[in-house]
Amino acid sequence: MQADLADVNTATDHMTAAGLDRGAAVAFLARVWGMRVQEALLQDLDRMAREIKKTGSAVILEGCKGGRKCLSRTIKADKTRLQALEFALAARPKGSRCLLSKTDNVISFYRTILIRCSRILRKFGIPSFRELRAGFAQDVYESIVGGPSPLRGPIRDRALDLIARKEVARMLGQTVTKSQHPISEGTN
Repeated sequence: MQADLADVNTATDHMTAAGLDRGAAVAFLARVWGMRVQEALLQDLDRMAREIKKTGSAVILEGCKGGRKCLSRTIKADKTRLQALEFALAARPKGSRCLLSKTDNVISFYRTILIRCSRILRKFGIPSFRELRAGFAQDVYESIVGGPSPLRGPIRDRALDLIARKEVARMLGQTVTKSQHPISEGTN
């Protein structure tokens, strides 16, 4: 895992300095909310802010893989997640609920903004946007087990490991079978 939060913060600072605020917002949302790039681009930021104000949590709904929309992907807001949301709200185009402008589409945003942001991520040792989501998954797992993920060390408690894997899968919007494990097999 190569998406330490400090490195991500440094990379997003460089993106902002290069005028890539919306790309920085995508990176920040991906790292602290566990969103895929498309989810970060299309998320209704106003809805998320309302939900957090009302319940302290937000649901990841827009842009989900396979069009999956379900309330099970509710994530509790913490200080860092609130900062990411506030940054995204400030970076979004005027009159838009998400990070895309009325003239943007996902493909054009990838080609014009995210390609430049990917170069900045690599400069700071983060191979891709996918690694940001993996960093989120690892943080969630480690907070549940109170120790290292299987990527950093041996599994100490099988029962706790299973609980952590199920919670990571839920937060990533994945369904998990007995043979699937989001930490060890990727987080796409």
